Amino acid sequence: MVHLSSAPGEKFKGRKIGGSHPILPYEVSPVKTIPESFKGDVPHYSTNFNLFKKNKNVNPHEENLAETVAIYKDENSLKKLRNASKLAAEMLYEAKKIVTQFDSMKDQDLTTDAIDSAIHEKILERGGYPSPLNYNGFPKSICTSVNEIACHGIPNLRPLQFGDLISIDVSVYLDGFHGDSCASFIVGADAPNYGEIISHNDELINQIERMNRLIEATKEARKNAIDVCIAGNTISAIGHAVQEVANAYEFRPMKNVYGHGVGRHLHMLPRIKHFKNKDDVILEEGMALTIEPVLVEGHHAHSLWSDSWTNSTVDGGFACQFEHTVLIKEYGPAEILTKLQE
Repeated sequence: MVHLSSAPGEKFKGRKIGGSHPILPYEVSPVKTIPESFKGDVPHYSTNFNLFKKNKNVNPHEENLAETVAIYKDENSLKKLRNASKLAAEMLYEAKKIVTQFDSMKDQDLTTDAIDSAIHEKILERGGYPSPLNYNGFPKSICTSVNEIACHGIPNLRPLQFGDLISIDVSVYLDGFHGDSCASFIVGADAPNYGEIISHNDELINQIERMNRLIEATKEARKNAIDVCIAGNTISAIGHAVQEVANAYEFRPMKNVYGHGVGRHLHMLPRIKHFKNKDDVILEEGMALTIEPVLVEGHHAHSLWSDSWTNSTVDGGFACQFEHTVLIKEYGPAEILTKLQE
């Protein structure tokens, strides 16, 4: 099913630009569970899969969007928001190490399911709940989107390949608040034999060059968008900042992926477009927002898989996402709550 979210009457007629090994649906392991011994807080959707029955015609980012603007000014709420966001960032860093240090010549196969299991356990050990689990029926604890998969990829048993581009979205619920983060990495990028593996493979070298350029652009788009997250600015400034970077690199923002308010609920108001728009909501002190652009090499249209979650590019072009949770301050730039450790 192809969706042209910004141009309903448009038909995709572009050329295919993907690689020779497209990402296809793969076996998914059984749904994760939370042990009865877990003593931490859990969100209201954690125990009932039918509570938020997935609607195939609704964007998961919009379905059940809490009709409350995410604004926090009291110290207790801000402390909890910062703690949840910090934990999300730390868990994303753990996922990064697993992915980038993978040695394809020595290690056993690495799957997104294995990454999900590892992060699931680490979150529970820290007293948190993995926010995606059971949200609208999502069966796993993180989202893993590989190559042309743009967002909401469900971890599965497909072995990752050296040189795959993977976006990992980690959200954590801790002490009544959610923190949300995402970053993109190249599988094996920090492996000891990285240079040896790519040295005589021109196709792989070209692929990684394309990925690195997309990563650079998406990180820049997120940074420039956060730079305009200042009290008094209109929310459209965020989309304009992303669009300018995308245009400069000749990439496009995927238009069905929105930022949002976050905190007591995973998805709250306001909704944030990462492309040029005329939304006139004014940014206010205390707003907690996610800035999470997805940039793609080719057409901005997306294809929704039959699992009702996985969004892929329509032309096979690579997709990349970076996300931070930020807090709008009374004066000056926003506070970034999910800075990834380096």
